[in-house]
Amino acid sequence: MTPWRKLTSSLNENQRFLLKSVAIIELGLFINQLLQTLGSIVLARVMNDPVQFGEVNLLLQIQGMVALFLNIGFNSALVYSFSTDKEEALQHKFRWALFGSSLFGVLISIALCALAPILSHMYGLPSLEGALMLSGIMLIFNSICNIGLSSFSGNRDFSVQALFMVVTTVFSTAGTVAGVLLPFPFGNKLWGVAFWMGVGSILTTLFICWKVEKVHRPKWRGTFSFKELRKMMAFGIPMWAGNIAKAFQQPFLVMVIGSSSVAAVGYLANGLRITGFIGIVTWVYDRHLSVCGRKLEGSCGEPKTGHALHPL
Repeated sequence: MTPWRKLTSSLNENQRFLLKSVAIIELGLFINQLLQTLGSIVLARVMNDPVQFGEVNLLLQIQGMVALFLNIGFNSALVYSFSTDKEEALQHKFRWALFGSSLFGVLISIALCALAPILSHMYGLPSLEGALMLSGIMLIFNSICNIGLSSFSGNRDFSVQALFMVVTTVFSTAGTVAGVLLPFPFGNKLWGVAFWMGVGSILTTLFICWKVEKVHRPKWRGTFSFKELRKMMAFGIPMWAGNIAKAFQQPFLVMVIGSSSVAAVGYLANGLRITGFIGIVTWVYDRHLSVCGRKLEGSCGEPKTGHALHPL
């Protein structure tokens, strides 16, 4: 009997579900990071210009940092609602979270448009101003996508989460490459990237909304309670703030470097994607070695000393 078969045969139903869920998420992360890395390599080869490649990556990093401020905790609140009272979430809280998230998406997009001339002047890139304004389209639809994903997170449907992750990356990467190959308008690559990423975001939103309707059938129309919206924000903001603190460092670092050398942004972004892909591969490998090793040692009744195994 193989180690993997021996491992799964000795697990109870809950342990099998947990192991299967972890494996699905790991596969989704692996494919997601692989697509990002391959897309970045293809983009670098197609452009064959370090400065232009750096400009595109600077735009992507600014979009990524601004996207951290979407939703303002509605995601976490909705995940909790689905995990504790699914009927209430479908009848009311999904609609409230969608409204609140979309509202903040619009407000953040307006703020980005207001900051676009300042950022364009700071980096000395006139075309960046229009590209950031076009990016507002993507941010609004991304705020809707995040709520759809949260409904499946709270429902513990990890396969759909992994599917959404891959679909989002496919459309985003395809939009970036299309923006370089089919610059719109007037041959402006930054505008083209922002425009086609917005198109990709719209297609992703349509797919996720279709999936939400097919699986959950939430109540899309109804009354709104601003009191409940405030409660959802109050619950989710601490976790939202914690996620920002962890994810803010990388895009901020790239943006700071971009203020002195735009070309360096491309090299750094590519390096971060490649190391991120290697990190996912090694993490998945170590995780499965730890799980298999711990379970096999336990089944033999002779745990080895001197080896600290990571918990599942």
